[in-house]
Amino acid sequence: MSIEGFSKNAQAIVGLAFVVGLGLIILSKFKTVTGSTAASNTAIDSFISGLDDYADWIGIIILVAIGVYLLAQFAKARG
Repeated sequence: MSIEGFSKNAQAIVGLAFVVGLGLIILSKFKTVTGSTAASNTAIDSFISGLDDYADWIGIIILVAIGVYLLAQFAKARG
């Protein structure tokens, strides 16, 4: 795989991180909308706190997966 291929993969990973981050920001902003009910606020809080419990593990798993992927691509490029 060429440097251009690695660059495209890195850009895709960064794009995914931005989408997840923006999604969480949008969810947290829904709580400030006046038409939001207590039940929806509770659901949003539960979802965000549920992700927060696993945030460290998700980051570690993603880093390991990226490392394995890059090592596989290096091995494939060598032949």
